[in-house]
Amino acid sequence: MGGHLCCNVEALAPYIGVYNRDVNSLTDKIESKFVDLSSDLPHLPTEFVAWLARWAWLIVAIVGVLYLFDALGFVTLANDFGYAGFFGDASFTSTLYLAAALTAVYGVWYLVAVPGLREHRRRGWQLLFYASLVQVVMVVVVVVLTGLGNIWSLLEVVVLWYLLFQIRPAFVASNEPE
Repeated sequence: MGGHLCCNVEALAPYIGVYNRDVNSLTDKIESKFVDLSSDLPHLPTEFVAWLARWAWLIVAIVGVLYLFDALGFVTLANDFGYAGFFGDASFTSTLYLAAALTAVYGVWYLVAVPGLREHRRRGWQLLFYASLVQVVMVVVVVVLTGLGNIWSLLEVVVLWYLLFQIRPAFVASNEPE
């Protein structure tokens, strides 16, 4: 009781393991559904897919940095609206701050995926896929909280998923377990 918080981490370990298995099972199921859906779509030329898989890390690094700038833009916009008293209440400003936080999360997630993508590791591909799921959550949250639709963000994610599942074999074929 010396003024600091104490926690028995060993006691939580079994629960954390169960949680990780449940989350991995869920994400594997989602990925499997997308694999099934994408198998019926037209395939890009083999040379382009190889080029895209080779340079995915660089493209993702650039896009990740741009998303971080986008998050800063949301913060600036929220500050401007908050100071000017637009929209009569703080809910719109709060939504902009939430959008900034979620955009920063998937921007960082993109950047975290870069080393794995560069080494053609499945984990890098998965991190990018998970980031795209966070993007969808952000779009839904913004639509629910503001009533403002953003079809372009959804279109962006759909195109990303199409390209991701086109290059997936280059990352799943690595020696990592699936």
